[in-house]
Amino acid sequence: MRLMSPTRIRRLVAGAAAVTLGVDLAAVALASQSGQRVAPPPAVSLDHHGQALIGGVGDWQDIRNAQDRIAARAESRDPSGRRGAGGRVVVHHAGGRRIRQGSAYALLHRTGTLGVEPTLGVLGDGSVFVQGVTRDPALRSVVLRTRDGGRTFTDVSPKVGGRYVHASTQDPYLYAEPRTGRVFTNDFVGCGLTSRSDDGGASWTTFPPLCSHLTDHQNLFGGPPVTSRPTGYPHVLYYCAVTLPALNTGTSAGCDKSVDGGTTFVPTGSLAFTPRLQYNDEGKLNTYCTGLIGHGTVGPDGTVYVPKTCSEPLLLVSRDEGLTWQTIAIPTKVGVNTDRYGRPDHESAVGVDAKGIVYYTWIGRDRLPYLVTSRDGGRTWSRPLMVGAPGVNETNIPALAVSPGGRVAISYMGSKTSPGAPFPNDSTCELFTGDTSCRSTTSDYLDTTWNGYITVTDDPLRARPTFTSVSINDEADPLTIGECGPFRCQQQYDFDDVQLGPDGTPWAVFSDGCDVDLFCESLGEAVVGRIAGLPRHR
Repeated sequence: MRLMSPTRIRRLVAGAAAVTLGVDLAAVALASQSGQRVAPPPAVSLDHHGQALIGGVGDWQDIRNAQDRIAARAESRDPSGRRGAGGRVVVHHAGGRRIRQGSAYALLHRTGTLGVEPTLGVLGDGSVFVQGVTRDPALRSVVLRTRDGGRTFTDVSPKVGGRYVHASTQDPYLYAEPRTGRVFTNDFVGCGLTSRSDDGGASWTTFPPLCSHLTDHQNLFGGPPVTSRPTGYPHVLYYCAVTLPALNTGTSAGCDKSVDGGTTFVPTGSLAFTPRLQYNDEGKLNTYCTGLIGHGTVGPDGTVYVPKTCSEPLLLVSRDEGLTWQTIAIPTKVGVNTDRYGRPDHESAVGVDAKGIVYYTWIGRDRLPYLVTSRDGGRTWSRPLMVGAPGVNETNIPALAVSPGGRVAISYMGSKTSPGAPFPNDSTCELFTGDTSCRSTTSDYLDTTWNGYITVTDDPLRARPTFTSVSINDEADPLTIGECGPFRCQQQYDFDDVQLGPDGTPWAVFSDGCDVDLFCESLGEAVVGRIAGLPRHR
């Protein structure tokens, strides 16, 4: 067993402290840019992600360490994407029942920049955009673009006079609309700051900050209007996030919308999600359900879908551009994964195809990923299918993308070396009663390795769908080690992302926090994985 490094000790302290909310570094950065004097953080404090600042230098030292490790790996970077990738895919049925090994294979592309909750987008010409943060203590938002399949990445971030426009951030977010070719980059720095590009990142327009009732864990998406008449842009944009007064401990969520292409936003109407009591699997009142939501999407008829989890998987639906909302509970006995404090995983994911069929994925109480579909806008649902790759026994932070023709791609962090059940969220495990069946995270998960997976299906509506899965990284060189969720996954923070290219190629982005010697930092490099060799799909 490896000795615990100082970085790992810092991480464990951070996990213990993450139950409470402390210093918001994004707000501190915003204040410092406005000329306000900002006191240094206390000896032990928290940013809004729950990362510990030990002696006021913990995270900054990790940034420098991460810089060195990214630079060291750049010397051996393989532009083809084969070095360090996960190999050939496995074809299987639901439940992880292996059929055969497929001919398609994973490719892994290193961006050379840090990934903090990395997101990506793919345009109709095949250009791929990756949202990361700069490799310096300022942690400024950076947008990278590749037009050669990941061989090279170019910094196309919004800049003026060679200087980055966006402030220091720990909440960058990227959204690309393949139907219109417009790319948006957004940061939460106390307010939402958005820039847009219509020429692939060659030039940007930056809008005044969006300061409203919306705060942390934001996401931006768009689609056809229902009642509005957009001007200067064909789609309605939605900006959804946790609402005041708290950041990631808030218990409600809301959305603002824009009908002028992102220049201005106004509240949509009622809140998308209001406080809801949280119960355990025995029906006992357990703890609150936060307002954290997954990434939203818009159907071809303009219906807005925002995924959410509490005691059960939920879908927040608006058929009138957010004026009113309906909370749909997806009927299932699978449940939702919760941590030892009773908090449910906040990341579920939703997608819609050109026919309006809705696809939804989440992590069940057995810590495995499930997929359901709805042919009537969320009113009724199929039975849940466990879609995880064969051999994976624990997963976290799923993301989902759907092509117009119905190809579904799901990304997630997965482990084959997790200790497995019983998990601390099992009904027999009561954390505060002294029951020893509650596993000690620090001891049992110390050497658990985690990889970034992509699972794809072209026939999700059949009675027995076929799935294709692969780890985008070599499992001998994992992305992280230790505990990955529930609620947060170390260097990934709250979420990763997956998108489908115009030819149906699935692209996913993760944060690689460990080197080949299995030494890990609390920050990692944004790495982009894809599956090559799949049949084309629109």
